[in-house]
Amino acid sequence: MNHRVIGLDKRKATESRSRGDHKLIRKLTGHVERHIGCVENVFHDLVSDVVHIDVLWVEPGPGRDFHTFVTCGMSERPMQPSTQRCGCRYAELLLRLPRSWPLRPEDLHVSQNLWPVQELEGLARMPHLHHVHLWGGDTVANGDPGCRPRPLNPATRFSATMLAEPDWTPSAFRRLRVGRDRKIRFFSVIPLYAEEFLLGREQGIEALLSHLEQAGVDDLLDVVRPNLLATVDQRDGEADPSGNRRPSRYADPGPELATK
Repeated sequence: MNHRVIGLDKRKATESRSRGDHKLIRKLTGHVERHIGCVENVFHDLVSDVVHIDVLWVEPGPGRDFHTFVTCGMSERPMQPSTQRCGCRYAELLLRLPRSWPLRPEDLHVSQNLWPVQELEGLARMPHLHHVHLWGGDTVANGDPGCRPRPLNPATRFSATMLAEPDWTPSAFRRLRVGRDRKIRFFSVIPLYAEEFLLGREQGIEALLSHLEQAGVDDLLDVVRPNLLATVDQRDGEADPSGNRRPSRYADPGPELATK
């Protein structure tokens, strides 16, 4: 499996703006509803740097005991792949949150509840802000290349992400053609601890995947899962082996987000 390690400061942006591709939005929404479930809400992009990226929200349903979030707009423009990846130009991303995750209207004002959705949107925008290519098997660290990754959000110790095949979805969902030339692939986003990311950088993606698969880690976010590479002393010293803050129903200032 081809694999790259990417370290970027995702706070940088450009002044270019997008109004969105309405045909693409309709196609992606229909595709998600056909294969996953009804899109009940949408996190609308309020600041459209380069591409307009909404996040589609499918709530739990029969046989689907989780919330699903899918980006809608990463494929508005092609990425710039290397020669080895010349056919891999369009992608969208998804992740899942447990049914119990606080997502009532009042919960959306709690910043620690929304960091996974914000991370998903930020990753989808990254190729167009930084002119990098993201594909399955890539890992992305939060921070400068060569430095230890920083936490994705103050509410979590996850410091990086990995893109992977969404094995839980129907195979027909994982690819979508829009128009003659736009062939879109869908990838799951799996949050990683810094030590897990560094293992992938130093020993390769197969070593990282082996650890994740043995522990049953996938894109259904578990904020209390332990760091697979933490030392015994680190785990014994923490009441919560993850070091992450659980989502909360107590309000604190949240980001600017609009839902349908």
